[in-house]
Amino acid sequence: MRMQLFKVFFISFALSSLANAESTIDRADKSTVMIITADGKGDLVGLGTGFVVGDGGIVATNYHVIDDAKEVYLFAKSTGKEVNNFPARVIWSSETLDLALLSSPTLKAPPLPLAIALPAKGSQVISIGFPGDANRFMKPDHLESTATQGIIGRNFKSPWFRKGDPINIVQHSAPINKGNSGGPLIDLCGRVLGVNTQTSLGRLVGNARDGFFVSQTDGIYFASHISELISQLTSMGVKFTAVDSECIPGASSSADVIKSGPQTWLFPGLIIGTLLLAIGAIVIALKKPKLVTESYTQFLKRSSKSIRSPLPNVTRGSSWILNGCDSLGNKLRVELSPRAITPSGLIVGRDSNHSQLVIIDPTVSRQHAKFHLESGKLFVTDLNSKNGTLIDGRPISGSTQLKFGHHISFGKVGLKVDEVSE
Repeated sequence: MRMQLFKVFFISFALSSLANAESTIDRADKSTVMIITADGKGDLVGLGTGFVVGDGGIVATNYHVIDDAKEVYLFAKSTGKEVNNFPARVIWSSETLDLALLSSPTLKAPPLPLAIALPAKGSQVISIGFPGDANRFMKPDHLESTATQGIIGRNFKSPWFRKGDPINIVQHSAPINKGNSGGPLIDLCGRVLGVNTQTSLGRLVGNARDGFFVSQTDGIYFASHISELISQLTSMGVKFTAVDSECIPGASSSADVIKSGPQTWLFPGLIIGTLLLAIGAIVIALKKPKLVTESYTQFLKRSSKSIRSPLPNVTRGSSWILNGCDSLGNKLRVELSPRAITPSGLIVGRDSNHSQLVIIDPTVSRQHAKFHLESGKLFVTDLNSKNGTLIDGRPISGSTQLKFGHHISFGKVGLKVDEVSE
């Protein structure tokens, strides 16, 4: 009998904790937006995520989400009705911090509260955003984000790019993918801890004889701590809400509010909810972590016309080895084989959310160029990069074959084809 009572007690507590988590996600959803950028000619440039941080439709996101964009549109959660877009303009951006603020006065969504303190190592977090790979399941009249769950791995200070400004970076395990960039990383109280920015970078491994494949590290994701944006919001006079207190799901207090706009984030509950959450956390910790995913939809079908294909099973063929330096003189070595290049090609750029071969250099565009194969031969195409793609010092036009001895430059990153093996 005691065991039965304990089971009923525990299940009730677990359901209570789950309901609280779902409520937190639902609240955050109202303030999270999909960002679609265009080039001013009607063609899409990119897809990302943002979230409302201040009164009057002030939205935070990553710099690389709006970089190179002439037009920016926001799309808010909608179910069973027409999805409307909200034009936005960039009011502040920092390439070195990879952060940006947008203004969209017609967007009527509540700001999310911002957590000033660094999150505790091991505390639970949730990522919310619009990963592009899942857009295939969306419908034109139903827009909803995806949520994933994880924990804080560590906090550290580092620049995103060489010679950049050091910032507080939060490492966590709540999965993010292309399209999540700029979305919020929240705690179980629904307060924003950081701006999701990067995943762990994949790398080409193997050798020229046997071919190469992309090795990707799982479970390591990075966000800029929200304090980087709080300073900017303060200097701009934007009204926002920041809280400096420990997250206790189910409890609320106005004593720790540092800067406040209209109070829209209240969590009714009892102290016993905290005890229930602790019990649930112990059980979850003893089990294999699971991905918590909500359904979400696609507004523009053309934003995801192509679906990445798996690496093909190709026979051994030519391999290309490129050696050189970046703009700061650091040595680079790139080894390519047919195994490393999908039928749609391999994109080179500085942004891991948009490129398969990442070169972290300020002179390289986020999507700079693309390698592709034609009849076993390697070709390269410039993707309208800012600083251009050159072969032997000459800007390329269209698709150009890369041969032994060629010098190829992506901006100020120079590489020479030193070896072509069969």
